[in-house]
Amino acid sequence: MILVGEAINVGHRRVPQVVHDHWLRSDDLTRRFGAFRLGTGRARLIRCGVRWSDSADLLPPGPCGWWDAELARRAAALWLPLWVDRFDLVVLVGKRVAAAAKLSASTDRVLLVGHPSGRNRKWNDPDHLARVREEVRAAASHVQLRLRAVPGV
Repeated sequence: MILVGEAINVGHRRVPQVVHDHWLRSDDLTRRFGAFRLGTGRARLIRCGVRWSDSADLLPPGPCGWWDAELARRAAALWLPLWVDRFDLVVLVGKRVAAAAKLSASTDRVLLVGHPSGRNRKWNDPDHLARVREEVRAAASHVQLRLRAVPGV
């Protein structure tokens, strides 16, 4: 499973232009940075049963709140097919990531989950946590059933 977020927040520091210039050239570069490596968002996802082996961000590191919708769309168009091919399940975290991937609902290979930041008050609702936990469980079960149907897996 791969977890895909927006971008690493680097506060108000500037990110070297070379990072932006080379961002779309390698999907391995995204995983060097990784998504949800620390913090309460990571803890919330884990409490809901999300267990990922790899993670990535659509955008290079940037200042708090920064979002380049065009670059995110290009990254999603380039990398999502690779991730779907390489991983049993792709978890897209947040509305902006889902919009960049042009998805409005989960599919059998891609699960959409709300962003677990402190700004998203849904994560304070126990019923919401239960719904996300059930969606994650159902997606993981679906992956297991699909894998059992493939000879030699």
